[in-house]
Amino acid sequence: MFRIVLISLMLFVSLYANKVESKAWMEAKLLFQKASQGKEEDVLTSLEMFKKLEQSAIRDAHIGSLTTMLAKYTYLPWQKINYVKNGSKLLDTSIRIEPDNLKVRFLRFFTYIKLPDMLGKESFLQEDVRYFIKIYNTQTQDETINNELLNAIVQFFHKYEDFQKRDKYFSKITDSDLKAKLSKKIAG
Repeated sequence: MFRIVLISLMLFVSLYANKVESKAWMEAKLLFQKASQGKEEDVLTSLEMFKKLEQSAIRDAHIGSLTTMLAKYTYLPWQKINYVKNGSKLLDTSIRIEPDNLKVRFLRFFTYIKLPDMLGKESFLQEDVRYFIKIYNTQTQDETINNELLNAIVQFFHKYEDFQKRDKYFSKITDSDLKAKLSKKIAG
């Protein structure tokens, strides 16, 4: 499952086409991929690289995701909470600035899906999944993006072992094609 998250993050970071691809962005994206593999030094290096880039919603979403990752490397509970709080603030602000930016949505989703439920990010995950469902199979999406959307939605359903909660979310999906694909992937 972690590999799916990592591959998805790498894919959507690489699809970022709204900015001119500069050497700094390329280096930052590579460092982000490396940081996603779990070494504190890589997270800190990547964080510093992104902070040097021009401010944008996508840059701030990366910084937010990386800041949240830092919670893994401290034993102090209040510091863990601060990292998650500060990173979440950047992720949520990025979504408010660019609510239709799929790359920002994926960064927030894949960051929050890894967090424990007690941190209260379920409503944001629900918001992102509703967005993914809404844009799934639209005319402007290519098959690769639809597959990534489908994988993200499946991860959302796998996060919840409470079948009543899972069934409640599932019942709200009206696209029969999506529902059939999800049923198959969730079961298998």
